[in-house]
Amino acid sequence: MKIKLLTLIFLLLGFKASCLKPVKNYINHPDSLGLNYESLSIKSSENIVLNGWKLIPSTEKDLKSTIILAYGDGGNMSYWLDYAKEMVLSGHTMVLFDYRGFGESSAFEMNLNQLYYEEFAKDLEAVINWSKNNIENKTLSVWALSMGTISATYALQNTTIDFLIAEGFVYDPFEIKRKLYELKGKEIILPKSTSDYTLFIQSIKCPILFISGTLDQITTVEEANKIKLLNDKNQLLTFEGNHLEGFQKLTKNSLGDEYVKSITSFISE
Repeated sequence: MKIKLLTLIFLLLGFKASCLKPVKNYINHPDSLGLNYESLSIKSSENIVLNGWKLIPSTEKDLKSTIILAYGDGGNMSYWLDYAKEMVLSGHTMVLFDYRGFGESSAFEMNLNQLYYEEFAKDLEAVINWSKNNIENKTLSVWALSMGTISATYALQNTTIDFLIAEGFVYDPFEIKRKLYELKGKEIILPKSTSDYTLFIQSIKCPILFISGTLDQITTVEEANKIKLLNDKNQLLTFEGNHLEGFQKLTKNSLGDEYVKSITSFISE
């Protein structure tokens, strides 16, 4: 419970700041949750080494489904172990990794006031390609959260997956910049390539399950619905909560167990 409470506090306070907050030290480990796992060391571009964990479901429950977690702008992969455990118990193989500059992955100098770096997309792309070559499952999906949806959008210009699960999908980084200034008085920096981002969204070919909170003022239900309409296989799941509160069991308006069930159903269709 202590770890879960720490995770929740970090999510509610840290991630809502919408700026980069990398953390080196891990607050949890697969061993402490009794998970069957393998440690990963995956090479990205420029000889960057990404630290990761492959979490393995029991043989009896194995759905032959691989899901890569592309988290948001803060912490490291250990902050998401409780969530990943729920997916593993439901039969999914989970691949967790840290972007460069996060956790125990290679160091990376960054301006913490920048919304994202394209290099994070290169890291996700490397993990997708590693998973294709090293895990023999029926489906490969990315579960992207907030800033992770930007990384996924860029990565999917160069590689493919079967499904994308996206909570807090970023529709337009320029709008995020405007909203953060209006709502919080915070000035953020965007990479030069941001002008092409909305075109990249239209190039995503795989079905997307959007998960969106009706109280989220940063990545709204209305924006998610606009992208949903680009593919008739896309789906939108809403909940009465704020940014990234869909799976927080300690938050009364979250989806709770329905979160995992919805993802499993979407991937199985």
